Amino acid sequence: MDLAGSACHACGRDFGTVVDHDHFTGAVRGLLCTHCNNNIDKCPHLSACRWADYLNSPPAEHLGIRHPDATKARSWSKDRIELMGFDPFPKGP
Repeated sequence: MDLAGSACHACGRDFGTVVDHDHFTGAVRGLLCTHCNNNIDKCPHLSACRWADYLNSPPAEHLGIRHPDATKARSWSKDRIELMGFDPFPKGP
C-alpha cells in the first residue's frame, strides 16, 4: 500500500487524511480519513473488516515513527504500563 497520497489506508476514500497513531504507544499507524480516524478504535471485530485489518497490520508500522503528540501519552503511564505489561517509553539508559 502506498504510504503517501491522500487516500485513507482503511477505507480507501480520498477525503483528505490525518496521521493516525496508537494513543498508548505513540506509534504512527498510517493515514486515515476523518471518519475512520474518529471511529476506528471502536471497531469490535478481530478480523475480516477494513478497520480490524488496518489495526492488525498498520501500513506505517514498519517505519517505526512516533507521532509528535505521543509525549502527551506519558500522563497515561500507569494505565499504559498496566495494559501493555511493559513501559514502551522507558526512561534513559
